[in-house]
Amino acid sequence: MNCKRTTGGGANYQLRSLLLGFVLLLVPVQSANAIPEIALQNELLLWKFSLVEFGHGLYVPALAAQIEQESMWNRKAVSRAKARGPSQFIEKTARWVAEYIDSCTVFEDFHDFACAIPAQIWLMRFNFERSPDANECDQYGFALSKYNGGGVEPDRRLAANHGADPNLWFDNVEHFNGRRRSAANFRENRRYPRAILFSRQRKYAESGYGGGYLICSDRL
Repeated sequence: MNCKRTTGGGANYQLRSLLLGFVLLLVPVQSANAIPEIALQNELLLWKFSLVEFGHGLYVPALAAQIEQESMWNRKAVSRAKARGPSQFIEKTARWVAEYIDSCTVFEDFHDFACAIPAQIWLMRFNFERSPDANECDQYGFALSKYNGGGVEPDRRLAANHGADPNLWFDNVEHFNGRRRSAANFRENRRYPRAILFSRQRKYAESGYGGGYLICSDRL
């Protein structure tokens, strides 16, 4: 069978390619390091409750990075442990924290940023104050570990018994499993502060989000 060749096919193909390339140039590319739109929408809320709890907004980039680590800013998120919302509260902790947060009444409220963000910041400030003798970077590391996996006092005692500094989280207490967590839970809990402070926080701070303060900047 004879195939008829259309005159000008090559030229038409080149023209279509050029037009397609031009269109693609007009489409904005979402960088992997771009701040999510939902994070930008909640920046002021993070600032407001950081001022309430900490008296300043310096930790806004780290708090935003924590939400990204917990849920990727998904307000509908539900974990295998039944933790809910963007800041991932389990029901027992949610009931306790809700006693101090006006916008949190029932467990379902923790799916809303208006409840989840003030609850997260309240709990982080509470955890922060449990390690008053630590420097800022390690104090935040202790607070994050406690947020993710509960009390760290057994870890601190075991660290001290083995000659490590109980007031330093990184490279000291983080290596000790005083609570005898499972190997998987121990690994996950130890990755949590590092993922937030040494990885996710950086893109928020370097973009100027929340003022751009970077915790643990001397370790990055």
